[in-house]
This record gives sequence, C-alpha cells and structure tokens, in this order.
Amino acid sequence: MQPEMTPFEQHLHGSYSVLEQARNQCNLMHAQVIECVAKCMDTDDLFTRRRATMPIRHRLNTDQEEKTCVANCGAKYEALYQRVAVKLNQREMQMANLRMMMEGMAAQGAPAE
Repeated sequence: MQPEMTPFEQHLHGSYSVLEQARNQCNLMHAQVIECVAKCMDTDDLFTRRRATMPIRHRLNTDQEEKTCVANCGAKYEALYQRVAVKLNQREMQMANLRMMMEGMAAQGAPAE
C-alpha cells in the first residue's frame, strides 16, 4: 500500500501530466507537418545526374511546385496551431472567470470588518 501523496506531490503530478499532454500534442502536430513536407520533396531526383541535366525551366517549375506544396503544409500546421491556441485561451478565460466569481461569492459571504 502506498502512502497518500502530499499536496506538493499532487501538484507536481498534475504538472507533469499537463506537460506530457503538451509534448504528445506537439509530437502529433509536428509529425504531420514533417510527413507532408516529405511527400512534397522530390528526393529521388534531388542529387542525381538527371536533375543536373534537365532543362532549367523544368527544374525551376519543379522547385516552385515543391515550394508551394511545403507552404501549404505550413499553412495546415498554422491553422491547427491557431485552433489549439484559441481553445486553450478560451479554457483559461473560463477558469479565470470562474475563479473571480468564486472569490466574489466568498467576499459577499464574509463578514465586513
């Protein structure tokens, strides 16, 4: 049987849980972007003789397509990040409002000095 956790240990455990969730979410978001970029890049022809000998116009078009594709991957990440940030900000505002309401109710119930 394990002894009960002290308040400090409870707060520490909660903090580590939040940190783990943030890390997992970050890994998921970054992994999706990296996979998207990997799909965009033409790594087969990147350092081959075929790419070096292809016409400059074709090479520039290929590079522009890759650049556009990578920019779209970044835009997907930006939209996902924005959604998560808004959700976290809303949750934090709700908690702050609840805290202020509880403090107000406690102040009304307390006798005046």
